[in-house]
Amino acid sequence: MDPERFSHGGGESGRLPILVALVRLIAEEPGDGQMVTGTILRTALGTLEAQAAHLLLLDPDTHGPERLLTCDHAGFREEEAPKGARASEVRWDGSSEPVRILPAGSGPGWMLELTPFVEEAGWILHLPVGRDSRTHGSLVVVRGRGPRFSAEDTLWAEGLAGLLALDRSFRRRGMELERIRSEARSIERTSRTLSSSLDAGRVLDRTVAAAGELLGAAEVAIWVPHGDDVRCAAALGAGAPEVETVRSRHASGLHPVLSEGRSILLPEDAHGGPHAIVPLRGGDQILGALQVRLDRGEVGLHGHRRLLARLADQAAVAYENALLHNTVRTLSLTDPLTGLYNRRQLDLHLGQEFAAAKRGRALSVVLFDVDGFKQFNDEEGHLAGDQALAAVGRVLREETRAMNLAARYGGDEFLVVLSDTGPEGAAHHVERIQRRLADDPELRGIGLGLSAGCATFNPGMTRPEDLIREADQALYRNKVRPANSGARAPHAAASRRGT
Repeated sequence: MDPERFSHGGGESGRLPILVALVRLIAEEPGDGQMVTGTILRTALGTLEAQAAHLLLLDPDTHGPERLLTCDHAGFREEEAPKGARASEVRWDGSSEPVRILPAGSGPGWMLELTPFVEEAGWILHLPVGRDSRTHGSLVVVRGRGPRFSAEDTLWAEGLAGLLALDRSFRRRGMELERIRSEARSIERTSRTLSSSLDAGRVLDRTVAAAGELLGAAEVAIWVPHGDDVRCAAALGAGAPEVETVRSRHASGLHPVLSEGRSILLPEDAHGGPHAIVPLRGGDQILGALQVRLDRGEVGLHGHRRLLARLADQAAVAYENALLHNTVRTLSLTDPLTGLYNRRQLDLHLGQEFAAAKRGRALSVVLFDVDGFKQFNDEEGHLAGDQALAAVGRVLREETRAMNLAARYGGDEFLVVLSDTGPEGAAHHVERIQRRLADDPELRGIGLGLSAGCATFNPGMTRPEDLIREADQALYRNKVRPANSGARAPHAAASRRGT
């Protein structure tokens, strides 16, 4: 559509077809609306016999000056926005009147920057483009010579300002819809990535990577509860805290997020650019907090709030699923009373280590039996017996290296698999466990001892059961020799109860 068609027109009858054509142009013109804006400003220039028409646009996030579009007899162009402009509820100079007619040269400072011919007689017509929270900026029409703007001129200019507001809203909503579609596609990809793993640590690592990619964040950290404090479980960026860093909830500013589920948006500070902290919600529980920081000089995270919230929601679902899977897996592999691995996991692990031993790697096992447990359990009760077994399990768990495995073999028997360990190392392990058991505050003086039988792989063994059988035979030999017991004799508990 030719913009020259709207350059001139007089009276209401001549302006009505122009108005209708402009509305059609807004509906049909694709793209960013630059052509529509130029056409409307050119129309204002011609129909109002003006020297210049300016559209001063507002940044939707900062509410500060964004762009200045100008149309005069030199043509249509984009210029730098005036530095002195400030946002207000209706218009940028703070006036509450929707329309103002001012003598040229008497407007606010930023308006003077739009009128280089202020020394000449003339008039300025100033109108808001949009209202209240939907204000897009200001339309400023300058008539350098001639009579002041009439009531009809003002009404027509208001109509043009309304069309500019309609066009800006139309374009902004279109851009917003496209952004929502783009975000939805990104979140869908991210959701598939996050949900493809049931490892909690991997889910959090992928979350910080997604935050860096989707939001352009310079630093990302995920904090999880750690007693009364918080622990950094995943991080990205040179300025981010190190993983496993522990901080106070209150000192780190995370308390309202983890305790109340509040999201926090903060401006740039001494530590870096603007940042946000949002909760990771798992049902009624706050599982952690996602902290995102932009580079210095960035406007802020207001425009990314929805994307950040959706990312946090997806991350929370994937993380909660991973935690539940880990809980179920742990329950399926561990003994609920002692917290040690159960027979199922023992068989799997010992089978792998036995295969490695056949290839030349050293392997030993130690079978432990709690001395005096039956008498203690009968006299003190099953609850006390369970507590004693749990305490023995705790000692074994704490004294067994991560590369090895301690398991409840059955009843009051425990088995420890010692990888890359020979007979001497197995004997040292037994001594350490018995010494620790005798000194443990929960077990000391209750009349329970701990016998042990060790076995080390030899080429004549064909199955893992051969190794366990040899350890069981060694245990039997040691149990018939009380001197080998590393704790107090069973009658000590009876003596203590009799006092």
